[in-house]
Amino acid sequence: MHEKEKLFADDKWELHTQKFPHKEFLNKVKNSLPMADSGVRSDHFVKLVTKKMIITGAPDPGYYLYKFYDRSGNLGVFFKQTNFDVEVGDCFLFKGTVVDCENSQYDDNIMTTKFNRVQFLRNYGTPDEK
Repeated sequence: MHEKEKLFADDKWELHTQKFPHKEFLNKVKNSLPMADSGVRSDHFVKLVTKKMIITGAPDPGYYLYKFYDRSGNLGVFFKQTNFDVEVGDCFLFKGTVVDCENSQYDDNIMTTKFNRVQFLRNYGTPDEK
């Protein structure tokens, strides 16, 4: 079995498609919990739902917002100046440190885990549609 097949095999991954409206997405992550304790640095396999360039003005070049969820429906976010080779709908692996876990005002007060010191490890692409 290939590495990608191992990551997708035997795991419930109901949230893998981008073919649902935002309200349905919020409903699926409504029970989001912290992805790790604050200060913990660990690997996370997630699905990207938002990638947005945020321009802040000179001399700051701006940064990217990455929003994602894991297999359990836990919502996470990080900001990075680096444009990682990952697109909305892709599953990817990263290593990051949890900075904070709080209810996000941008996502109907759903618990969101914030990461920093993010290291992009690998893009696994999108799960095969059946």
